[in-house]
Amino acid sequence: MSKMRAFWESFFVLILIFALHFLGSYFNWYWTYKWFDIPMHFLGGLWVALTALWIFCYFDHINSIINYKTKIFLIVFLAIFTVGIAWEIFELVGKITFMDDIGYWTDTYGDLFNDFLGGMVAYFYFIRRRKCSNESVCNPKSGEICN
Repeated sequence: MSKMRAFWESFFVLILIFALHFLGSYFNWYWTYKWFDIPMHFLGGLWVALTALWIFCYFDHINSIINYKTKIFLIVFLAIFTVGIAWEIFELVGKITFMDDIGYWTDTYGDLFNDFLGGMVAYFYFIRRRKCSNESVCNPKSGEICN
């Protein structure tokens, strides 16, 4: 996957999140539709994972396809876990949610699960786009995609 392609894919997901969040806030979809935060967390996880993978590609930390699946999984998992937990703390500190609310823990675990699902989509997408030879995963020389 080229560095610029990874950047633009991440940027597109961020614009989609921004647009949906704007519409969701403007039309009160977060409160009208209790499920609206599910796709938002999914897209957030997708964006965090794509951005983390792009950053690691940009600085050439994902060079070889040898054992890269484990490395990419760890990058995605740690990025999703860190940002997901930070987001839940932000909601508490910002008084957006409260720990004594009914269903707080169920909602929090669901949010983290959806963050993780979005990250896994990015993971499988990224490894699917890998090249077939022993060249760099992020800077392929050929346009061939593995089956």
